[in-house]
Amino acid sequence: MNYYDFYYYSLCHVCKERINVKHCKKCKCVGYCSKEHQKLDWLMHKSICTAISLTRDSFNNKKIFSFQSWIEHRLKLHSKWRNILKRELLSYENQIWMFLPVCSICYSEDITVVCSECLNVYFCSKEHQEKFESCHERYCKELSLCMKTDVELFQIKQYPISKVASIPANYVGFPENNFEFLNCVLEENNKGITFQKDKELVLKYELIALSANILNTLRICKIIKERKIDKPEVVLHVVGACNTEITFDWGIISEVVFHYIINLVYLKVYLIGPTCNASLLECVDPLTYCCECINLERKVDVEVVQDLYHNAENNLRKPDFILLLNSGLHEFENQKDLDTWLPSISCLLKNVNVPILLTAYTKNEIIKDTNILKCSCDNLTFFLDCVENPFVNLRPFRDWNTENKPVFYFNNYITILKNANV
Repeated sequence: MNYYDFYYYSLCHVCKERINVKHCKKCKCVGYCSKEHQKLDWLMHKSICTAISLTRDSFNNKKIFSFQSWIEHRLKLHSKWRNILKRELLSYENQIWMFLPVCSICYSEDITVVCSECLNVYFCSKEHQEKFESCHERYCKELSLCMKTDVELFQIKQYPISKVASIPANYVGFPENNFEFLNCVLEENNKGITFQKDKELVLKYELIALSANILNTLRICKIIKERKIDKPEVVLHVVGACNTEITFDWGIISEVVFHYIINLVYLKVYLIGPTCNASLLECVDPLTYCCECINLERKVDVEVVQDLYHNAENNLRKPDFILLLNSGLHEFENQKDLDTWLPSISCLLKNVNVPILLTAYTKNEIIKDTNILKCSCDNLTFFLDCVENPFVNLRPFRDWNTENKPVFYFNNYITILKNANV
């Protein structure tokens, strides 16, 4: 992770330290701990600084009386900055308009108080801080952890290295939640440590969270029985994939799956989505296998398919399992001309008796996405219907457009189903 990949108002944009941070006098949004770091970032900062400064007058937050109008205000800024720069915004530039420093009560730009714990919430006065305290205290630690994990990845440049444990052959149970799963499949003893306090533990689990969700789904659907499956190969379709899934550590994900499913020797993974960039696979570290997997000749094969699912499906091996990760099926449900999901949904539901794991960030999203599937097929069997996921990712991310809940988690809610074709 590079310094320009993410942005926090309260941190030096270059070194991510919180000491002696002073903000650019022109844009008033990006801070630095020294003149040296400001000069180092100038070529990167110059264009967005100009865009912010040119739209400073439109920051007139006196017209903002609700959170919804604050969302609309920021979306207009996003559009103006893109038009000025004549390009798409970079990741950290998007985070600037998403997380503009304003008072959490009145949206004033005159910030005098910053939460000393999370450094992510701002106020124009002590009175407004006290007024917001009961709402903020529920998420203060999560916002703090969000920043700490981002900074940790920036400082160490890679995820913490973990060694996958050999699971005893006589163990036929399955962990009940993410913390138990982490202790079951990794060799480190993490007892007594909590996710809320340990950023390294959060990052370790992030590497293997998908393994937990794959295994849990196959177990619930009774594809796995006493840690065995009916055939030695599994074909996985990840539908609606993007570049994020390409950069997953498929080596450790598959190793965890191999160690749990005793007789599995081959995992074929298709990452299917129109925005997937297959060349990213060349930038990912080569897959490595432990001695146990090498001796048993186990192998994972990841293939990127840059296309919509309904266009690509006939050229793929039939799936044993389908993943729809935080896919937002409902996003264009009222804009049929923009909705590319409808034909793909019909296509993936043709796979009879194939388990489908649908995940979403929020309860509202999982209900909407699940309803779309329900309306698309009359023969669906539900194993889990719109429930909280016990194997949710534990790394929080800042949420810019949900009132009074400033963080979200990947795969927070799940539905597990199949087309029974009865």
